[in-house]
Amino acid sequence: MNEEVIKNRILKENNINKKYEILYDYLYDYLVKQWHDNNYCDFKDNKCIANRAKKTIHEDNGCCWKKGYGLCSYLNEDKICSCNSISCKLFVCSYLRKKVRFNPKGLPLVKEFLTNKQQKILTKNLLRPKDDILQQLIKYDKTM
Repeated sequence: MNEEVIKNRILKENNINKKYEILYDYLYDYLVKQWHDNNYCDFKDNKCIANRAKKTIHEDNGCCWKKGYGLCSYLNEDKICSCNSISCKLFVCSYLRKKVRFNPKGLPLVKEFLTNKQQKILTKNLLRPKDDILQQLIKYDKTM
């Protein structure tokens, strides 16, 4: 759906939880499309470009691995994320940061609907599921 349609859905929705879910799903899908269309990580045999270049502390699974935490528990057997974490989609490893950066302020509808505190929430919840992030966004609601 296009940005204007989503904006209108958010504005017409009376339920605060649904408003944030509409925005979250739109942003998440937008980021998934960016990663997919641009193939930044260039996965081959479950190894991203940084894994293959030996620029990570682990051998596979790309950024679904966190130092001191290990493999993300939301990565299923098919190597597909099951938590829909927008923070993970905004994260860019140091190997790719020279080419790719995502800033919440640059995403569609973010400046219009989210406060600075909420924008930080989007970036600071790696390996956390959608529902946890939505609860935090709603807790700091000021604009909807």
